[in-house]
Amino acid sequence: MPPTGKRECSRMRNPLTLLAKAWRLLAQEGPAAVLRRVRSLAWRRWEYVVFRKVLGEEVAGALQVDVEFRVAGPEDIPWISRQIDHLTDAQAERLLKEQFQGRDITVVGVSAGAEPGLMFSAWLSHDGLDLRALGDRVGPDDVSIRRVEVPERCRRRGLATRGMRFAEQAAWKAGRRRIWSLVLTDNVASLGLHQKLGYEDRGRVRLVRWFGKCYVRTRLAGDLRWSKVRVANDVSKL
Repeated sequence: MPPTGKRECSRMRNPLTLLAKAWRLLAQEGPAAVLRRVRSLAWRRWEYVVFRKVLGEEVAGALQVDVEFRVAGPEDIPWISRQIDHLTDAQAERLLKEQFQGRDITVVGVSAGAEPGLMFSAWLSHDGLDLRALGDRVGPDDVSIRRVEVPERCRRRGLATRGMRFAEQAAWKAGRRRIWSLVLTDNVASLGLHQKLGYEDRGRVRLVRWFGKCYVRTRLAGDLRWSKVRVANDVSKL
């Protein structure tokens, strides 16, 4: 899954501010540290595995007694926002509003009990940058799954597996027949989860930042070379 909530590809900061920080870094850690920092500001790359799965109508699983999975509606935005610890309510609401546009679907897992809490969430997106980066490989009945989240307190309980399966069925019922997912190559847990759920490795996508400009490079199964597309300077959109 791509980084979220951060603008890694933003405009360059005030030159005087950067110069002052460089001087302090030089005094504290030496020239090598300055060079490493300059390189990280000028160039950075994220690489994703492109997964795809053909959806089908699956047999219903066992009754979930600890969590209720359901499709959320716009009326759930304030409640979901209050459940996201690492963002303010206002920041969370701005992000969540993207997930209730057009045909997009947001699925949630809610804990059973007198005070329900958010245990899982995911976004089924029809027109994100991730799908546009894949070009003509994406069909009209395709969807991508993004922003898959399980709170820290709820992990190691199989919620990601159960939630992903529910999301796949929600996509199937909405008429979608293939689902795509982009996973960072260093996200070992998510890579294993997708393989466990039967997703196929269909190639790689690289997001490259070069002096404040961002590019997407794509190489899928059968491609002879990497394609290159200039994109908006905000990696959270991927």
